[in-house]
Amino acid sequence: MQILMFDRQSIFIHGMKIGLQQYIPEIDIFGTCQAEQLWQKLTAHPDALLMLDGDMHGEFCCWLLEEKQRRFPHAQVLLIVSDDNKGWLQRALSYNVRAIVQREGLDSQNPNWHDGQYVRFRPYARHFVFDETDPLTFYVWPGNDGTGHIEAVVSVIPDAIKPVAGGDPDLLESYDVPLGVIDVYANAILDYTLYRAYCKDAQNAGAANRAGLFYQQFSQSLGIRANAELVNSPNYKQTGNIAQ
Repeated sequence: MQILMFDRQSIFIHGMKIGLQQYIPEIDIFGTCQAEQLWQKLTAHPDALLMLDGDMHGEFCCWLLEEKQRRFPHAQVLLIVSDDNKGWLQRALSYNVRAIVQREGLDSQNPNWHDGQYVRFRPYARHFVFDETDPLTFYVWPGNDGTGHIEAVVSVIPDAIKPVAGGDPDLLESYDVPLGVIDVYANAILDYTLYRAYCKDAQNAGAANRAGLFYQQFSQSLGIRANAELVNSPNYKQTGNIAQ
């Protein structure tokens, strides 16, 4: 039996391989997060069962299912989701999707993947799990035994701004110190500062409108930054305008 898994998290693919092969030793499982590799495997195995990560972007999932249906109409699909209330799932049923399964149910098949008594910890990691909704936490598999190290790029809260040594805290020039924030946020900081300044000057004509304008620019700056961080998430790759 041939199963093809398309999932953004390699650790989930690995866990499913171990879990399924315990019950069906003869099963053959191939996992990928690249569409071209998926088409190549389906060309070789057009009747394979496709297990698809339904927590990817909805439009991309629908595009992938449409392409699958156009190229390989006989390949059946098992859709794995963490939330079965997604609006596009009804649309997906027309692409030979035989079942929609919540991810928690499949995760429970191998609940001890993070326990060192079941999986020996090692100095290196083969897989990692990252969740955009919890950006301060990530998991690796196998767990680290304390002798390895991990390199990560993180965001931190800057230190509070204090007056220079010996400076008068009531004088503006006493705060001529580095902000501790990278330059990419300079415009957002300036817009927020002007927003606060115009709010304090609200009794003057036009100040409230200017405050609203600068706050809108501040919000847009942070929104653009948040979108950039999502696009660069390790869970997503892009081909054209479609996240893979």
